[in-house]
Amino acid sequence: MEVQQGREPTDVDFCSIAIDGGLENDILQQRLHTVLKQREQLQHMEIGLRAQEQLHKRGQQIHELERKIEEKERELNAIRLDNEDLSSLSTLAGMGQRRSSKKTKQRAPEL
Repeated sequence: MEVQQGREPTDVDFCSIAIDGGLENDILQQRLHTVLKQREQLQHMEIGLRAQEQLHKRGQQIHELERKIEEKERELNAIRLDNEDLSSLSTLAGMGQRRSSKKTKQRAPEL
């Protein structure tokens, strides 16, 4: 797999370049082979680094989403507590109204 961003891929087959010169040709061929191997290794390293970078970014996104979820859970819990408080107050207020209406009914015959 070849990764090249921002530049055109080159379709040159370096191994097919013919060089005359015998021993010098062998040395150049070896050097060319070494350079091509290094290039391939660097490309693999680049792919690995890009993958790690993407993983890091996704990890940061996940962390941010988890933080937002925790914040929403706290907000939801606060709303639940408020609702429980309102429900308790409503129940107490209803009980208070029943007591005063009973007292009023009991007092009515005394008049």
